[in-house]
Amino acid sequence: MSKINVVKITVNKLKTVFVLKNENSSILIDTCHRNQRHQFYSILENLEIEIAKIKLIVITHAHTDNYGVASEIKELYGIPVLVQRQDANRMIRGVSADYKPVGIRGRIFSKYFYRESCCPKAIKVEPDIIVDDSYDLSDFGISATVFHTPGHTCGSLSVLTKDGDLILSDQFQVKKGIPSRITAPLICYDLKQSIFSLKKMSDYAPRKIYTASGYELSYSELQRFIIKHEGTL
Repeated sequence: MSKINVVKITVNKLKTVFVLKNENSSILIDTCHRNQRHQFYSILENLEIEIAKIKLIVITHAHTDNYGVASEIKELYGIPVLVQRQDANRMIRGVSADYKPVGIRGRIFSKYFYRESCCPKAIKVEPDIIVDDSYDLSDFGISATVFHTPGHTCGSLSVLTKDGDLILSDQFQVKKGIPSRITAPLICYDLKQSIFSLKKMSDYAPRKIYTASGYELSYSELQRFIIKHEGTL
């Protein structure tokens, strides 16, 4: 298969989603809030990404700011939706997966901002593909694999392309693009499990890591983050 381009869709300063795209196919990795859908569609149009040509929607985890528009796209265009088994029931119910605040900043964010910014009510989504441990995406025209990487939620997923690009979504935060400011996420169901998942994915030695904050990291930066937080668990 041809080279895969990772296209960033920056919805706001806290949310970047992705499209994996080659000459013949494209896969959407996450969506956005329902109340941001018009902005989301406009960005796709500006980037000349035709929704009707998307072959699959991968939901990395069942927070409603990740799957808020999935039902609408599925209904309008007949595009199948993929999610991990442990988060599937949350999407079916139209609610967010369980979470726990991390640190003081996480507790403040959780108390005052999280429910409005990350957990608005979503339209229920019936997933078409439910993943357990891993899933090969090549049947959808993109040479990449989805892996179960629990931690941020019980059913969090990461996506690794054949070219070595790794999409980790919300497993950690990067402040203002400064590598030394990589931090744990503000909310995480199980931080220890999240670090184990990151360590698992680092074994594949990805060349570039993409995060929901929109910043790209190198393999060495990911390794430093893992080593730092392993010592605190």
